[in-house]
Amino acid sequence: MNYIVYHDMEEFYTIKELCFLFGISKEKLKAGSERYSVRPEKIEGKYGFTKVLARRLHNYMYKEYIENPNTAHNEDPWND
Repeated sequence: MNYIVYHDMEEFYTIKELCFLFGISKEKLKAGSERYSVRPEKIEGKYGFTKVLARRLHNYMYKEYIENPNTAHNEDPWND
């Protein structure tokens, strides 16, 4: 999971863009979204996350990533 400077974030990210920004797979983003009840929204015909939602989700997931190195850091390179 990548460290992100929240001040530099865009106003909206598609799911694909947010996966790239976070440095995780779509499956991990979906799991985090469901776990923390931060759901994508449909804006101008595209599903994604506003800056506020993306920050919230990143904060939850990054905190988990830092606090649980035995589970969060063991990413499977074959899933990307």
